[in-house]
Amino acid sequence: MRNAAGHNGVKGWRRVILCAVTIAFSASMLAVTAGGSMAQAGELEIKRGKVIWNNKSNCNKCHGWAGDGKGHPRSPSGPSLRISELDRETMHEVIACGVPGTNMPHHDRNAYTDGRCWGLTKDDLDKEMMPKMGNKPIRAAEIEMVIDYIEARMKGRGKVTLEECEEYFNKVGAKGCANLPKLADLND
Repeated sequence: MRNAAGHNGVKGWRRVILCAVTIAFSASMLAVTAGGSMAQAGELEIKRGKVIWNNKSNCNKCHGWAGDGKGHPRSPSGPSLRISELDRETMHEVIACGVPGTNMPHHDRNAYTDGRCWGLTKDDLDKEMMPKMGNKPIRAAEIEMVIDYIEARMKGRGKVTLEECEEYFNKVGAKGCANLPKLADLND
């Protein structure tokens, strides 16, 4: 059966249905991924998260390269992310909004302008309570990559190991790694 355009009507409808199913599936996966509840981060997102962690936001200065709270000596100590029990949504808000009254800066350019951060605005906070702006603003997608990196390389891990250190610095025998225990020694 051909339609007015000369195409086979059955094949055309199959394509339309296949297209609709593909779009619906893609949209549902995008929604799940955006919510962070189902999709696992790929290695690319984790690598990008590490770059943002180190360079754009300088999280390593306070939280340490391993997320253990042992950052730069001249920076305030950040909590260990290795033992954090925060879920993705809360981590996102902490990174975007900082934590009032602490050294955790905000990284959302529009934090405290419209109530998006903890339901507060600048007018609600004393100067001492207002989180400072982080090194550079970070977009929501970049915050998600930082969280991907934290979840893949830090959260839920025990002591920092030699292997982790060498992987982080991408060098066997990296300076500063030698005194760390080997993973096999921790499992004994």
